[in-house]
Amino acid sequence: MKALRIGGLMRALGQAIAVDSYRRLRLHQPRLERSVDRCPLIGIEPLERRTMLAAITWTGAVDDLWSNAGNWSGNQVPIAGDDVTIPDASAHTPVRFTSGSATIGTLAASDPLKIEGGTFKISGSGPSAISDAFDLTGGTLLLSGSGVTLTSTGAMSVTGATIKAEAGAVGSLNATSLSSVNLSAVGGGQLSFPAVKSYSGSSGADTTISADGAGAR
Repeated sequence: MKALRIGGLMRALGQAIAVDSYRRLRLHQPRLERSVDRCPLIGIEPLERRTMLAAITWTGAVDDLWSNAGNWSGNQVPIAGDDVTIPDASAHTPVRFTSGSATIGTLAASDPLKIEGGTFKISGSGPSAISDAFDLTGGTLLLSGSGVTLTSTGAMSVTGATIKAEAGAVGSLNATSLSSVNLSAVGGGQLSFPAVKSYSGSSGADTTISADGAGAR
């Protein structure tokens, strides 16, 4: 009987101590938070918001436009840092990039791609490859950043477009002819056209080929 009373007394005492400790903690919480803010050793800071990069695949479910979110897995147009895949035998190809600007990480295209306008930028470190037809009939293809590489091995035509490699990016493109094209390699960027057989400018408009900066060619 005494053992039971002592046990009950201890439990009651423990509860009282817990309640008192909680009240003291609540009372001093603002002061504690201010102390933590001033203490450089603890280093508590709020987490920043981050956008998770993704692997995005072309489905061609709606039409042939790159800009249509309904044509991509997850119903979202690729953004900077995304790894983009255009699989073989996809629906609605060639995939057409017609206007505006787009930045992606890497590109793996096994079906045709056509750039008709705007600025199409590849900036993800790592290899990008286009193994099917690749046509540039306008706009700008921009390769930007150290470690960025783009290799095209399928049939390729380039007319009235700009191709630029900058900041160490490397492009090896399979075009056999270049017509009214502006080519630029700066800041260690490199462009090569191993299959090219002809280059022609346009009447009434300037076309340029330039390399500037250490390692650019």
